[in-house]
Amino acid sequence: TSVVDTNVANSTNLTGLVGYTTYTIFVRARTVILGDNSTFVMITTNEDVPSSPQSFSLSPVAGSPNQLSASWSVPIPRNGIITGYSVYCNTSANQAYPEQ
Repeated sequence: TSVVDTNVANSTNLTGLVGYTTYTIFVRARTVILGDNSTFVMITTNEDVPSSPQSFSLSPVAGSPNQLSASWSVPIPRNGIITGYSVYCNTSANQAYPEQ
């Protein structure tokens, strides 16, 4: 839980939030006494860049000298709805790969 105090402004930006996370937000007015809660609003922040896939591994495909099997687990945190993966393969570790 975090609190953003403003003077008499009737708007503010909430910063430092996590992408693709649902928050419940409300506001309270104050004089020398803190007032009642506004209605509670649930809202989800926009998607963000996903973390790296987890548990990436490669293994030869039995009986096939020119195939490898690749597997991985979903990124944690996902930071959104994962719509696919791109798997890159090159014969040299020094080659450049596309930017994200």
